Amino acid sequence: MPNRTDALRDHIATIEALRDIGIQPSDEWLQLRDRHAAYLALAVPLRDRLTAAIIDGTGDIECLRALTAAEQFAQTGMAANAHIEHAVLHRLRELYDGPAAYKAVAEMFEAAAKRFADSAAACDVDAAGESLVGTLDIPQSVEACTMR
Repeated sequence: MPNRTDALRDHIATIEALRDIGIQPSDEWLQLRDRHAAYLALAVPLRDRLTAAIIDGTGDIECLRALTAAEQFAQTGMAANAHIEHAVLHRLRELYDGPAAYKAVAEMFEAAAKRFADSAAACDVDAAGESLVGTLDIPQSVEACTMR
């Protein structure tokens, strides 16, 4: 059974694939996806600040140490991350207009099918390829390519 991480990753990948063919999600969907990605990218900023404070001698080392401990504890408490991930996935699904996306894909498919049908009607689709396209004069074609 897939976990929430897989479901969230699959949802985002599906919407990204639709974006690749020109079907855009709402700005609100994109903003939530970006905020969640930024949250995941936080990693351990306080640990990094503590390290820098120790190395260069600036910053409140005692305070940063306490904050780093809290940061590390938060990372071991994955229940919060699971809860956040579930809420983000639920909201992303609410924000994405699936029927509109599927309608747009159907329209793209219908347009491609019409272009194919029109092309098929314009020629004998069972004819040999050479009769449809013709044959190249290979020496002349090679010479034309090398002159560029």
